[in-house]
Order: sequence, then structure tokens, then C-alpha cells
Amino acid sequence: MQMYVESEGPIENYSPSLFATDEVHKIAVLDLRLLNLDRNACNILVQNKKDPISGESYKSLVPIDHGLTIPDSLQIQSFDLAWLDYPQAEEPFSAKTQAYIKNLDVDADIRLIEQNFRVRPECLRNIKISTILLKKAASKGLTLSQIGQILCRPDDDEDAPSLLEKIVNKA
Repeated sequence: MQMYVESEGPIENYSPSLFATDEVHKIAVLDLRLLNLDRNACNILVQNKKDPISGESYKSLVPIDHGLTIPDSLQIQSFDLAWLDYPQAEEPFSAKTQAYIKNLDVDADIRLIEQNFRVRPECLRNIKISTILLKKAASKGLTLSQIGQILCRPDDDEDAPSLLEKIVNKA
């Protein structure tokens, strides 16, 4: 299923400095929850918007192409997540994003998925693991960059398991 999204083009055509931290964080939170393994710079579109209250223009980010989400493996590489290279990944979550993350109910999300789709148990387990990681890390003040270091395999050895994989295997 696809829906056309009006945009000014992909994020790769813009400097990261043009985007508010919360805009980058909203994409990252979605990707962490779904374990999107294809969030490259062509899969984030840019829209020009105006704040209805202030009238100020800003650039909104729209994620597209969710075909490689909810995987059965935790073998995640940093290059799978384009936003990890953005300076906003080093910034702390805003109070609004912290509140959103705190209120996530992964068990309710999994029940909803199970009621509407056929998804293998290991895939649902991985959604639970990634959401728990996001919630725990955010509550401890970790940044997206720090969460990425836990989630992703080392760039210099793509066969070495990530810290998250080691923790899950040990459990």
C-alpha cells in the first residue's frame, strides 16, 4: 500500500542544520519502535510548513518506505539509520518527546498488530526489545547517538554483535 506525499524532495538535498531537533527525533523514535532497517536519506521527505499559531515557516520531515520494518533479527547497522549521522542525534530528547516515549505501551501495540496482521513472534519480540531499549535509555537521559551505539553493530566489524544483541543472547 502506498500513499503519495507532497514534498520538496528527500532530506539528502538539505543541510541537517535546517531541521529542528524534534523533527529528526520523531523519525528516529518511529524507526526505533519499528526497527526500520532502511531509513536512508531518500526515505525521509521534506515539507515546508507554517506553524498555525506563530505563522513561522519550518521544515517538516515525513518518513516513507516502511518495507524493511519489524525484522526477525536484531542485526542492525548504523548505515541503516540515516539520522544517526545528524547532529540532532547528539541532542537530548525534548520534554514533549520524553513524555511521548514514557507513555508508549508496547504490549498494547503488539496486541493491536496481532489483531490486524500475521507477524511472526520473533518479530514482535524485537519490537518489544527495541521499545524497552528506547524507554529505558530515554528515561536515563541517553541521546539517539548513545542509543545507536547500543543498538547497532560496530561499523568496523559488521559481523560483531551489537551490545543489544549480546544482552538479548545472554538473557
